[in-house]
Amino acid sequence: MKSDASVKIGNLIAGRAYPPLFVAEVGTFFNQDMHKAEQLLDLVIKGGADIFKTEILHNPDVCLKDTGLVHTYNHARGIHQEDYRALVERKIVPLTSYSRLFDLCRKRAMPF
Repeated sequence: MKSDASVKIGNLIAGRAYPPLFVAEVGTFFNQDMHKAEQLLDLVIKGGADIFKTEILHNPDVCLKDTGLVHTYNHARGIHQEDYRALVERKIVPLTSYSRLFDLCRKRAMPF
């Protein structure tokens, strides 16, 4: 049986009977720079996105130490490798900073 369930995000409704929503996945691309996060939010709004999305990464212990996991990715300067725990630690942001970012979303009437 198909579900006709919907969910409300701010004033927007997502579901089978509604038009698609554009979700801007910002992730942690701002690398602890909350000014950059605010700039990304403004660009998301200017670009016409419906929803601002970021993960909340505030505790490095979501990744165990000394696992040997390595993250490999292609970069403009070539292939880059980084210990996965170091990558997580590089992106940690205090909850108070996320709170300020989400307050800014509310002020700009941007669902998040």
